[in-house]
Amino acid sequence: MKDSFVIWLALLLPGLGFAQENHLASALPSSDTNVASKRPLELKERRVLPLFGELSKTSVQIDEEIRFLSECDKSFSSRTEASSFFTARAWEYLQEGALDTACYRFNLANLLNDKNVEAYWGLGVVSYQRENWTDAKRMLSKGVNLQETMLHCWLTFLLLTLNYTPLPTVSKNLTRQQIC
Repeated sequence: MKDSFVIWLALLLPGLGFAQENHLASALPSSDTNVASKRPLELKERRVLPLFGELSKTSVQIDEEIRFLSECDKSFSSRTEASSFFTARAWEYLQEGALDTACYRFNLANLLNDKNVEAYWGLGVVSYQRENWTDAKRMLSKGVNLQETMLHCWLTFLLLTLNYTPLPTVSKNLTRQQIC
């Protein structure tokens, strides 16, 4: 347990020194007043945002979600099992560096089971890797609020909140099981 904690910590810490330098500036809303009114995001664009951008759902999105949930109900014994399956696939994509696909899979896992802490943790990690500190902290907070005993989620949240000196990087070939 202690070894896996140290490995996990070593994986997360390298970018935190850099992240803290940019945290305040990147977390501020855009101050450009010359921007034309923003167009609504298409479904393809929403898929790669944590929790589908937390925007009001369109009728197309609702129809697609109903079809997806129906297919999962036929393929899995429970939605919790399906959520775990999609979370596992998301971690694989994240390890390969496919952030958009990983984010979409974590979103699907959350759609199947909004109590799946790993989905929030994964969305926090994706946001962190995209250097979106505000979303990373918000997703991790949601996970921590669901289950305060999830040590890895708590630590990731705390590390984003505090300023730490980066540690040397370690191999990128570690699996999620070695980290947890």
